[in-house]
Amino acid sequence: MKKLMFSVLVLIGLTAVGVKAQSQGDTTKHRSMQNMVAVASADIPAGLQTTLKGSDYAGWTVSSVSRNAESTRYKVVLTKSGETKTHWFDQNGNPLHRKKPQ
Repeated sequence: MKKLMFSVLVLIGLTAVGVKAQSQGDTTKHRSMQNMVAVASADIPAGLQTTLKGSDYAGWTVSSVSRNAESTRYKVVLTKSGETKTHWFDQNGNPLHRKKPQ
């Protein structure tokens, strides 16, 4: 009986640790999204504007640009024929994720 009780307690402890770790990850992701600030088209850095006007993004329309308030990372939402893609750039227009729209 003692072994059964011990096993149950260990199982409950491991479950609590797993739930705590998952909730911390969700909080970090949510916090980074809260720190996004909308960027007016006139305030988009020149390097990022040049990148978005380049051939890699031809035919795509910039729907929105926002900036992480704690860094110089920019989130750009692009649309084309009803399709929407999200890309991340630094202030110089360098992609932070190497995906290009197709």
